[in-house]
Formats: sequence, C-alpha cells, structure tokens
Amino acid sequence: MSTLKDLFYGDIIPSEHIIPSHAEYQANNKKILDEMNRWQHSLSKEEFKKLESLYDLWSASSAMVEERSFMYGFRLGCLLIIEALCGTDT
Repeated sequence: MSTLKDLFYGDIIPSEHIIPSHAEYQANNKKILDEMNRWQHSLSKEEFKKLESLYDLWSASSAMVEERSFMYGFRLGCLLIIEALCGTDT
C-alpha cells in the first residue's frame, strides 16, 4: 500500500514507532516501575492514588510536549522540502 493510502486509512501512527529501544530508556522505565511498586507498598491506598494522579498529570503534560514537537518537526520538514523544490533563497 502507498504512504498516502496508509495515511488515509489511519495506518500511520507515529507515536507507536518512536519508543526508544536503547538501554538507558529501558533502565529508566524499570526504575520508574520499581519505584512506583515501592511507593504502592509504603503509602496508604488514598495516598498512592494521589501519587498516581500526579503521575498521570505529568504523563499528559509530557504527551502534549511530544505532540507539539512532532508537529513542529513535521512542519519544518515540509518547509525544507518546499524550499528545496522551489529554490527560494529568501
């Protein structure tokens, strides 16, 4: 299938392809999970729910930054292609 057809049918999902695979990313995620497990066992259920809510807010905020970064990068790439094809020097 062509890229345009993939885009039309919703088969292009960039966020599913940008998960880093290097060791540092994996190690950081393991530390986060381990730490959350420790907090879950040491806090009351209500306190842990508050911590989870805070983590969810941070995740949502981080996703917003990632979305804006993607949009900026995509637009910049398009502008570079237009400039390269049109040969504008301004």
